Amino acid sequence: MRKEEIITINDRGNELTFRIREMPATQLEGWLFRVGTALASTGFAKTEDIADGIDTTKYIANFLVKDGLRFLGNLDYEKVVKPLVDDLYSCVEQKVGEAYLAVTADNIDSKVEDIRSLFAIQKAVITLHLGFFGLGGASASAKSPSPEASGQPKPRIVPRSSRPS
Repeated sequence: MRKEEIITINDRGNELTFRIREMPATQLEGWLFRVGTALASTGFAKTEDIADGIDTTKYIANFLVKDGLRFLGNLDYEKVVKPLVDDLYSCVEQKVGEAYLAVTADNIDSKVEDIRSLFAIQKAVITLHLGFFGLGGASASAKSPSPEASGQPKPRIVPRSSRPS
């Protein structure tokens, strides 16, 4: 089951509730790969700094938190930044009455008025997906038990150089 978190934002006096759902693993992988590729193209990261597997993800996550705005300022907004931000909204639904309605890049302006609300939503999406790197704790509602506690085996990550031939 995918992780999710419910957030409530005060958007210029209006209390808005959103459900943030975890992206499928392959979608997140693609998103992080695009961020990593953009990161490498800016000169902020050397290609030798971006390793395989979990190290790459952790490097990108930590970089986004520490140097995100400086990094984004060196990229073409329409071609690189906007599609990355727009993809974040695929994980968001707004609670209206008892229903949750999809939020998209095309309809977000009809849902929120304040730019701080946009940033709060984007931060919640990123924290839900990358919070396991210590990028700010997700709320208790977004936490899931460890694989060991649930009886599931811990995923095993084997570097390519260690794989049998």
